[in-house]
Amino acid sequence: MPRKERAEEIPNAETRAAMKEIEDMRSGKLPKHPQSVQDFMIETCDMIEMGGEDWAGYTMPDEIKGLVSPEFLQFLKQELKAALPDFLFENEEDWINLSSTGGWFKAFRAATQRANLPELSRHYNSLPWYDSDLFEAEIIDMAIEQGIITPLS
Repeated sequence: MPRKERAEEIPNAETRAAMKEIEDMRSGKLPKHPQSVQDFMIETCDMIEMGGEDWAGYTMPDEIKGLVSPEFLQFLKQELKAALPDFLFENEEDWINLSSTGGWFKAFRAATQRANLPELSRHYNSLPWYDSDLFEAEIIDMAIEQGIITPLS
C-alpha cells in the first residue's frame, strides 16, 4: 500500500481516542497534563482536525521530486546501511521503521552531499516535523517505484 494511502487513514482509533481526551481536557472533564504535553497533544489533534480524513498537508514539489534520482536513492540506501548497520534496508519496512530518526537524518544529509544536492538538503531541513514525515514517505515511495527497495507484502 503506498504511503499516501496510509496518511489518508488518519484519524485511526488511537488518534480518535487522543482527540476525545483533548476535547475532554478542553471542557474540564479530565485533569490537565503538564502544559508542554497538553500543548503538544492539542497542536497534533488540531492539525489532524484541520484536514479531516484527507489530511496529508505536504506533497513534494515537482522541482524537488526531479532531484531525487536513482543514483541519489542508491546513495541514501548505502548511507542508511552505514548509519544503521543492524538493518539491511532492502525493503520498505526498514525504511519506514527508521525514517524520522537521527540515523535517517544523518544518512540523508550524507547522501545529498555525495550526490551534490544541497537544494534537496535545504528543502528537507526547512520542513516542519509533520511535513518531513510525509516527505520521507514520498522518498520511500520513490525508492520502491525505482526498484531500489521492495514494497511491503
